[in-house]
Amino acid sequence: MKKRLLVLITALVMVCACVLGLVACGGSIDEGTYVMYGLSESDGQKVAVKAGELELKDGKVTYGKQSGTYKVSGDTLTITYNGDSQEFTKDGNMWKATQNGMTFALVKKGSTPKGYAVVNEITNN
Repeated sequence: MKKRLLVLITALVMVCACVLGLVACGGSIDEGTYVMYGLSESDGQKVAVKAGELELKDGKVTYGKQSGTYKVSGDTLTITYNGDSQEFTKDGNMWKATQNGMTFALVKKGSTPKGYAVVNEITNN
């Protein structure tokens, strides 16, 4: 009887560990300040232009005077402003999105888009 109880408890502990492992797979992002870059490639040269900064914290995003929400699911970051959503996909040290033929990247402040030369800056007022 004691052996059977021990086996049952061990099995329950193992199931709980598996469930916790699966729940942790939901994806995450290192909260803080991110720099948004416009990315382009011409004649084999990859260029990134700084477009502004975003603050990501506790499911909320602030960009200049705008605010919205964000959520992460696996390798997808979804940012929503005024009901409009934009999905970014994890790519190395950046989150990339394409909209209207333009590619954008979010990179944690202090880093630059890997493989791109940063050329100049656009201010966000």
